[in-house]
Parts: sequence; C-alpha cells; structure tokens
Amino acid sequence: HAFLILLSVWVLTVLITPRLAVMLAGRAVDVPSVDEVASQKSRFSAQLWHEDRKRMAAFKPESAGSDPQNMMQQFNRFMQQITDERDAKMQEFTGRLNEERENRRRVQQQFALWLARLSPAATFSLAATTLAGTSLSLEHQYQDAATAYQKSFAQFTKEKTGMVAGGRMVMMRSVVEGGKKPEPINPHDMPEFTYQPATLAGVLGPSVPDLGLLALFNIVFFLGAYLGFMRYDVR
Repeated sequence: HAFLILLSVWVLTVLITPRLAVMLAGRAVDVPSVDEVASQKSRFSAQLWHEDRKRMAAFKPESAGSDPQNMMQQFNRFMQQITDERDAKMQEFTGRLNEERENRRRVQQQFALWLARLSPAATFSLAATTLAGTSLSLEHQYQDAATAYQKSFAQFTKEKTGMVAGGRMVMMRSVVEGGKKPEPINPHDMPEFTYQPATLAGVLGPSVPDLGLLALFNIVFFLGAYLGFMRYDVR
C-alpha cells in the first residue's frame, strides 16, 4: 500500500503537476501569437503608407523655379520628413505591441512556474537551473541586451547611411554638401554587442525562494513520516 501510494504521489508531482501548470497558465493568461502581432503591424504600416501617399500627391515645391536639382532637393527633404514621421509612428506602435506581448508572456510564464512549484521535483529543477545560470531568466536578460544593441545599431546605421533598419530610405545621400560622396563606413566604428552574464550574487538571490521551499518540503515530509511512525500500531 505504501509503495502504491508513493508511486501515485510521484506520478502526480513529477509528471502531471508541471504539465498541468503550463496548461492552466495558458488558459489563465492570454498571450497574442506572433502572427497576430505581425498582422497588426502590417495593417498599421499599410495605413501609414496610405496616408503618406496622399501627402506625396499633394506635394508642391516651395518655389516655382525651373531648376530640377533644387526641386529634387526639396522633394528629398519632404520625403525625409514624412519617412521620419512614419518610422517614429511605426517604431512606437511596434514597441508598444512587442512590450505588451512580452509582458503578458512573462506573466504567463511566472504563473506557470509558481503553479509548478507545487511539485518538489520542479522546485529542485528551478533552483538548480537558477544556481547554474541557465534558468529562464537567461532568455530575458539576453533579449533585453539584444534589444538595447538593436537600438544603438539602428541609430548608428541611420547616422552613417541615412537608412534605418528594414531598408526604408530616410534620405538620398549619393552626394553630400560640397558635392562629395559620403565616406565609407569603417567596420571598427560599428557598435559592439556585449553580453554580461549573471554574477554569483545575481543567481543566489532568485534561488533563495526555491531553496526555502525545498527546505519546507523536507520539513513537512519528515514531520509527516515521523508522525506516521509514531502513531503506527504494530499490533
């Protein structure tokens, strides 16, 4: 009887509880899919392009001169202005969608992990991965570092080439002031991506709750076994 009971408890806590926690978290916290977010971005981008086409159709040079180069420069400045505005709106909209989805995904993940901590085996796995520096927070840290690098690289690209990430032309820079061609980009000037791994102090703090929960499990199970032995009647 003891063996069958313990086997049932092991199956429940090791196999069923972690998977059930993921299913319950998926039902409790709704996270939009990547396709849904991409569809919203595509619709918003099409809307911005439709508005910009109307502005381009209504473009008129500031002076009615016949100099085609002057008219081209005015048109380039006009295109740069509307492109900057469109990029700013698109980046703000995209950043808001990505941030909202990422926040909901992290809430769902944390909810699933806390439910999974009802299993001592899951709690031990979380504590071990946290101490080893391979927990799920590693993904969040790397993603934050990659996002920060992406912004710095986009700013560098825009300053050097007049283009932003995605290939959208900000301004035509085949020539610059004085009729000179833009200088080629020095690869050594490009921003470097550096990732700082978690320190020992950074992994000890998050692992304390799981270690404390493991200690609590041991105390509760030991007391349960002790009381069971003390109340058992050998007759």
